[in-house]
Amino acid sequence: MASASGVLNVFATMPIWVVNTRMTLNRGNRSIVSTIQSILKDEGITAFYKGLIPSLILVSNPAIQFVVYEQLVRFMNKRSGADASKPLRLSPTQYFLLGAIAKAVATILTYPYQVVKSREQAVKGKEKVNTLTLMRTMYEKEGLNAFFQGMGAKMSQTVTNSAFMFLIYEYLLALILALFKSMQQGDMPQRLAAEVAQKSIAAQETARQTVQQATETVKSNLR
Repeated sequence: MASASGVLNVFATMPIWVVNTRMTLNRGNRSIVSTIQSILKDEGITAFYKGLIPSLILVSNPAIQFVVYEQLVRFMNKRSGADASKPLRLSPTQYFLLGAIAKAVATILTYPYQVVKSREQAVKGKEKVNTLTLMRTMYEKEGLNAFFQGMGAKMSQTVTNSAFMFLIYEYLLALILALFKSMQQGDMPQRLAAEVAQKSIAAQETARQTVQQATETVKSNLR
């Protein structure tokens, strides 16, 4: 179901990304409407789906991310000797780092297709662009590095976002489980309030430490 929704999302949003790419590369000050009109006039409606194959491959990014994350969590539990039926609760920092690593792996594996997609969408004219031909041309003329141009900036954005997402996900999951447990035991208000306060404090502390470490890293690089 997740893959099917991802594919539907690609078909629904492809024209938006094509217009966005053209506007980004255009040196003029064209509006969205004029860009759409120009594409329709010069290239036809099929131009809005340039880069479709790489975009469909990129649907696998979230799946890879979650699979890697789950395997890392299992590895941490197995390493600590925790029972499979009662997995170990990791620290906020550990969840944050595992989420970051999972997204980094997914990004490294799929980023070349992001570059190819952008290259295809940037090609103007009615001539059809073959994905494999474009990839071969990029490799022959620019080398392997061409497939990873701009990955550093992409990493800095997506890895941090993903790390916070998994951190929040784990604490929300723990909160929901605590809620059900409290409902069964009949002392929901007191236990739930305590759980919310505990998780909130832990999440705030992790965020504070992360921001502090990032600030110190930037300062050391500027020296």
